[in-house]
Amino acid sequence: MSAAQAFFEGNFPDEVSGQSLTHPAAAAMAGLLGSGAHSGGTLRACRRAPGQADGQAGDLELLIVDVEVALGQRAIVNDIRSVEPVGIAYGKSDVLPAVYPLRDGFPSEIPHFNLAGRGMPRSLCLFEMQPEEALRLAAPFVLIERVRFWLRETAYGRLHGEDQPLDPVFLGAITQVILPRDADEGADAYIGVRRTDRLDAPIVLLPSARRVPGGIRPISTIMVKTKALPHGRLREVPVNVAELIEVYADRGVDLLPLLKDSFRAWLPKPDWKELADCECLIVVQTELERAPGKVEGEATKAFFTMCKAVELAEQLGAFHKAGGFAGMLLVQEPPDMDRLRGLALVPLDVHRPFDRAMAQAASGLAGRSENPVRILLAGAGALGSQVALTAARMGLGSWSIVDPDYLLPHNMARHALSHLCVSRPKANALASEICGLLGKDAASFLVARVEDVGADALSAADMVIDASASVPAARWMATVSTHLGRTCSVFLNPAGTDPVLLVEGEDRSPRLDHVEMSYYWALVSGEGQEGHLSSGKIGLFPSGGCRRASLAISQADIGSLAPLAVKRLLQYPLPTHGLIEILTLTSGTEAIFSCRAADYSEMDLGGWMVAVSGDVLDGIVADRRVADGLETGGILVGTWDRVRRRVYVVGRYAPPPDSVAGPLSFVRGAEGIYQTLEAVERLTAGNLNYIGEWHTHPVGHGSQPSMDDRTLLRWISDVLVFSDVPPP
Repeated sequence: MSAAQAFFEGNFPDEVSGQSLTHPAAAAMAGLLGSGAHSGGTLRACRRAPGQADGQAGDLELLIVDVEVALGQRAIVNDIRSVEPVGIAYGKSDVLPAVYPLRDGFPSEIPHFNLAGRGMPRSLCLFEMQPEEALRLAAPFVLIERVRFWLRETAYGRLHGEDQPLDPVFLGAITQVILPRDADEGADAYIGVRRTDRLDAPIVLLPSARRVPGGIRPISTIMVKTKALPHGRLREVPVNVAELIEVYADRGVDLLPLLKDSFRAWLPKPDWKELADCECLIVVQTELERAPGKVEGEATKAFFTMCKAVELAEQLGAFHKAGGFAGMLLVQEPPDMDRLRGLALVPLDVHRPFDRAMAQAASGLAGRSENPVRILLAGAGALGSQVALTAARMGLGSWSIVDPDYLLPHNMARHALSHLCVSRPKANALASEICGLLGKDAASFLVARVEDVGADALSAADMVIDASASVPAARWMATVSTHLGRTCSVFLNPAGTDPVLLVEGEDRSPRLDHVEMSYYWALVSGEGQEGHLSSGKIGLFPSGGCRRASLAISQADIGSLAPLAVKRLLQYPLPTHGLIEILTLTSGTEAIFSCRAADYSEMDLGGWMVAVSGDVLDGIVADRRVADGLETGGILVGTWDRVRRRVYVVGRYAPPPDSVAGPLSFVRGAEGIYQTLEAVERLTAGNLNYIGEWHTHPVGHGSQPSMDDRTLLRWISDVLVFSDVPPP
């Protein structure tokens, strides 16, 4: 009889028949195996714990089953036999049955065993879900087949897949410990604090030099790091200090000198007396190997003892305290393990601080943590703050935040920051929040307009996101700044329903101002954009600046639209060409209007930079071809930027139907012109309007203006003599 079988027979001494089982699930399993309808196992015995009478609903019953393991010709990695005896223990009806291997020599140094007390047999971990969830599925047939699967896959070494996380060193805890960000930097002392007076509240670790608020009793904490260990060898959780040392010794780790050195490191510290007089927490960090020499993870476990730290240190032999002094003993003696066995431990789970890798893993973006995209965010307002924090919570971007404004009370309606940041510079507060999420180097800030930052700030960025909602700022970045990273502008339409993305092409061609012009033209020439730049809302809030969300727009709108912008800009690759996208949430569905931005040609004429859309030039060439030997022409729409002394020729219209064309003359008609220009100004909120005429001569004739052309140009020049723009 194996040791495991003897253990169970000692605890389930009464052998009973399958017909007398009182636990419903045990009786169902016995019925299945005894019916001959299932060949996966043979029922050998049924046993019951003492105190359960026949015919009475028993809580503790055991089935001993020989499980048939379907092993083929594949090489066996772990010693699993074709027939394995197991004990299936049934307890309370709301507890999942436990399955224990009974054969002497059954491999124990393998993954997927459940936790057990020291010296107690361990059961198979059969389900990758919470026990209460698995209980719904664990019908007798499902349970026995799951046991067969566990045994077969363990035999082949396939039960723990390469895509599964590594098994920790220990399982089981009553509460949690939250590590500080510098836990890997070798600090020698920490203090633990609970935010409430509940004993099940998580313990937060802080550097020992931090002052603890009054009324909170700190917990002295030492952290030790062991050598790397292979995963998949779960041990019982030690319940006292002696067991802690012994369990690690079983795995080839001498924990005692690590603990002693950590305590001795306190002695030079000015606050060592305070540390020594507190309850103690031991945190043990262990790197895990999937294969020898292949570290893939880390297991960290904490153990709390209610004795004072000085008592534990003295029992370990770290130092001896006499009066107000402490020192190391001249003669080192091994610790008294019996006394250490009297120092009880409570296991605690450990949580690492939130960081970039954790954020990406939680967002399904694992593997992007190396070399994050360096992003300069111009504008930390409602939309900019939510774009940045949404991206940061996904682990995306290394941020430089630029904004001159302060967070004011009315900003709380839509801003991503909390009321605790009111009166702080938006850039500073937003950068602090990102650093709190991803680490101290995740963000920096400049409290300034983007136009006033140094060239180095923009040049260091791989991407510039303009969320300033300011046309002047966007135009400055497009036409003055010489940074090389692509600039993307994101803003909301006046109604707050549609985020707009304007993306420069690779090598900043077309530039952001050219993409902006293509956006306006898309509103005129595309379909489904009627009313895009209309507000239809009232209730102005203090703000100011073109495009700025100064109307009554709810957090529900901005909060749902900002993530769409993050997905498009940072989660998926951007196209090589310039891009315009308008995203709309309608009835819970996402609709996207997308088009390619036109390329522009530029020339300096009399101190004005004239930018002409390639689509305009292509259209004029096509219209000239259609004119078939006649002169032709029409109107041009665009805009003037008087600050930057630029004119943008954005769109052109074909000749009106009442135009008069001949081989040597052309009179542009007026039919529909008023309606066309009224629609252009309405659809673009006045950003595009009439700027002049286009006119061509037939093929075979030169492009020099005729006498009639010169007369017309002189007349236009006379009319515009008091204007600040050149004649069109």
